[in-house]
Amino acid sequence: MQLSPQTIRILNYEHNLISPFKEHYQHKESGLSGGLTCAGYDVHLKDVTTALDPEGGLLFTDSIVIEENLWKIPPRTGVLGVTEERFNLPTNIVMSYYNKSTMARWFTEAAATLAEPGWQGYLTLELYNSSDVYVDLIKGQPIGQVVFNQLDQPSESAYKGKYQNQIAEPVQGIKFKEAS
Repeated sequence: MQLSPQTIRILNYEHNLISPFKEHYQHKESGLSGGLTCAGYDVHLKDVTTALDPEGGLLFTDSIVIEENLWKIPPRTGVLGVTEERFNLPTNIVMSYYNKSTMARWFTEAAATLAEPGWQGYLTLELYNSSDVYVDLIKGQPIGQVVFNQLDQPSESAYKGKYQNQIAEPVQGIKFKEAS
């Protein structure tokens, strides 16, 4: 069952689900809506960095143009971003990420994987400019929406994977270590 804004607000109060937590508002610089929505929560962009392959090489050849509180993403280039929000999921809640409609209409794809019950940390986002022009991303702008679903009962085991307690900066992919 997908959670309502009322339930998200209660879970935030009881479990510090989202920190910082913002009620619904209009972001001044971008004009995009953010915070609590009628069906989830609009997350905000904290930082962006170049995407690297597991050996540390660039995945895309064009560089991000960085200006004060602004990132210019080159055409057909992917970067990693991170949310301003830190999440603390109880063992009966799963979180999914969706692109904002405005971002999709700018042909900027923003993706993240499913956050499993018990996961904690800042959400790393995979951002891709699929257009032929630069796309501007503003620090603090709403970038996507998360929705929360409740399991029929708490999970038998909470998430304990390699991305637990993700830090407040974009996290590169962590290569699996082979067993010796």
